[in-house]
Amino acid sequence: MNNKAFSLIELLVSLIIISLLIGAFAPVITKKLKATDTAVGSFGGKNEGDSYLVETEREVTKDDCDKFDAMYVSKEMNDGKKPVCVTKWNMGDNGLPLVGVQVLSVGQTCTDSGNCCWKGQTANSSKCTSGKNGNSKYSGCTRTSCQWKAANNACRYYAPDGTTVGSWRLPTKEELLGWMNNLDTLNKYKGEDGLQLCDYESSAYGMDQCRERGNSCYGTDDADVCRAHYVLTSNAGTSANSHYAMCINYGAMCANGNYTAFPDLGATTARCVLDSMIKKAPKEEPDNEIRWREPRSYRDCAPFNAMFVPKEYNGEGGKNLCVTQWNAMDRNGPMLTQSALFNLTSVVVSANTNCSDNACCWGGITSVSGDVVGNNTNSQYGTSIYSPRYRTVCTYKSAQNLCHYWVPFGTRQGSWRLPNVAEATGWAQIINTETKENPKLSKWMGAGGLQFCDRQKSNLGHDYCNDAAACTGGTGNTCLASYIWLNGAYPLAIVNGKAVVSNIHNERFGMSVRCVTDEVMDFD
Repeated sequence: MNNKAFSLIELLVSLIIISLLIGAFAPVITKKLKATDTAVGSFGGKNEGDSYLVETEREVTKDDCDKFDAMYVSKEMNDGKKPVCVTKWNMGDNGLPLVGVQVLSVGQTCTDSGNCCWKGQTANSSKCTSGKNGNSKYSGCTRTSCQWKAANNACRYYAPDGTTVGSWRLPTKEELLGWMNNLDTLNKYKGEDGLQLCDYESSAYGMDQCRERGNSCYGTDDADVCRAHYVLTSNAGTSANSHYAMCINYGAMCANGNYTAFPDLGATTARCVLDSMIKKAPKEEPDNEIRWREPRSYRDCAPFNAMFVPKEYNGEGGKNLCVTQWNAMDRNGPMLTQSALFNLTSVVVSANTNCSDNACCWGGITSVSGDVVGNNTNSQYGTSIYSPRYRTVCTYKSAQNLCHYWVPFGTRQGSWRLPNVAEATGWAQIINTETKENPKLSKWMGAGGLQFCDRQKSNLGHDYCNDAAACTGGTGNTCLASYIWLNGAYPLAIVNGKAVVSNIHNERFGMSVRCVTDEVMDFD
């Protein structure tokens, strides 16, 4: 009897010890499940993808560069601080995109001052070669040449898979100096395995020749000359309206190894660099910590009076977005209190009321078209209820502020922003192929779509909202409700049933403000 009682006591103690051990190891087990993000048996019900991943930056590797058809330049040959990937072709060549710029053929005149690129024969036909740089197929005769602003935009909006808008940039002068000091390793006779830079004077140094060509890049302040043998940097030059550039002559860096203050309106080579990649790693976090993720469906966007736009519509490298369906400061659009608005931008004034600030909004009648609603309708999605005549419009500074400081529940400050050019370019492609039978984004969608309005027509899937001389104090005192501000002070324009990223670049126009976000609170 005593032996049995003792055995029962021992068993009870053993069970208590086991339960304590399980309790002690439970957090470890839970953390391990989160770190690997795996749902096991009844312990989970879904795989949340990135919910438990933290993003950190890391240096680029050669494998990264190879994926982008770019050259890996070690930190020793770069600026001594970090390695970079460098595009082996000028922006605009070999399929590299030119986004947010005016693209012209050689011989055409730039009308968007400082923001133009020329394609075609940009070198002197008697002083250019092809095939002299090893296995290169990149002719020295036909290299796209860009002005500084256009070059900067092209790099900023370059976002191949694995990178995001803003990841790529122009090189610094220190980086370019590193390349120039290592031309033998990085360029000469390397062909497509190297940087493929070209030489002004001769093709006898392992590089193709690309001497300047006059009367070709019209609109520069450099006698309309294309100069592909220079490479632009991000550093401002010593003279006004210039940035440092370097050129190659007789197989070496020009000007005795010095930088040249290249005029911003001149046209030359744009190469882009990438110095870091995003690395995702498991993180451990308490269950009560707020988590953020990309929107997944209309349910994530509907609380904000916004439309869910999948990444496939948002340009190359885009993310899923929520896009507001009403202009900021209109009844269902992004709204700030009057006191908050006053601290950020001028109080919204009525149409035809003067605003002398750079940050202004005008409400009321901002279109000369009649108050006709319902031309943007489809039986499946309902009739538009958003008047094309009464749409609040704002200057660029106000547009940025209104989105940045709008914080509806389920988002955080700074998560809302203006759409970027790459995203709007994607929207334009979709809008331009929409039909009444197959609407997707805006045309014929009524209240179920983005509810943009058209500058010219009311029978092509959008309501009509022609320009109005009612934004007193803005550029030309003109309200442009059919134009939607994009980051970088460019607009998406809807004209005659077509959508296009416009070359207008004036921050004091009164235009429509739509806000986007690519992250929402994870309530799941």
